[in-house]
Amino acid sequence: MKQHFIPEFLLKNWCGDDGRLERYTSPIDGKIVSRRVFPSATGFQKDIYTLDDVATEHRHHIELEFFQKVDSLAAKTFYKILNREIESMSDDDIVNWARFVYSLMHRVPQSIEMWKEKWRSTQLSDGSFLNDSEAVEMAKQNLPFFIESERTVLFIAQMDWHVVRTDSCRFQLLVSEQPIVMTNGLMREDGHIALPISPTEIFLAIRTDSNFMTKLKRQKLEEVVRNLNRQVVERASHFVAASDKSQERFIVNRFGKSKLDTVQSIFG
Repeated sequence: MKQHFIPEFLLKNWCGDDGRLERYTSPIDGKIVSRRVFPSATGFQKDIYTLDDVATEHRHHIELEFFQKVDSLAAKTFYKILNREIESMSDDDIVNWARFVYSLMHRVPQSIEMWKEKWRSTQLSDGSFLNDSEAVEMAKQNLPFFIESERTVLFIAQMDWHVVRTDSCRFQLLVSEQPIVMTNGLMREDGHIALPISPTEIFLAIRTDSNFMTKLKRQKLEEVVRNLNRQVVERASHFVAASDKSQERFIVNRFGKSKLDTVQSIFG
């Protein structure tokens, strides 16, 4: 089953008039290749969320009952984010988008594989579960999204949200399977989350009592875009997507150079 860890509705914003984007991958260590593809051919892995060793009707439970619903609800809210209609969003819209942002922090393939290994360790000595229902329940209990997720989602929902346009910058924004740039701790005074949502727009969530936007206005936007792109590309291991090849050298030189799960700031 083809399962996306970065949904198509987000990737579509990097598509050109041909309906495709520029996808960079590293099929061999040290070799970066590009291909112009449809968003459906980007940000996915076969059976990434599939539960092995259970009956067929239960294998796709996590995908169908969680990730698919998270993405579907976020997609309905996304146009309001793009149109800067944040103030008109309902409480449900806000929570749905916050949950989607939170999911992007954890759903990269390497994190999902760690979750699967932990899930497998809960099996009985003979490698089985008492029954399929128990297997699914154990999977949910070991999945990071189900562990104190609501508390974090509600915190993100209560942050101040902004959309920053970068049209005036020389280079466009890039995206990868690690699109979230955030401080090491959201409770700190300058705590923030940044997510590129198009080649020229950044979604920002900041603490309500911070002077972050004042600091951002003093910073050269070119530097912010470069720092964001650098962190998105350096933490990539599966793909980087761009609207064209204008930043190919930047991508090739930095692809996968850092394996940090969190970074400090969009300021570098």
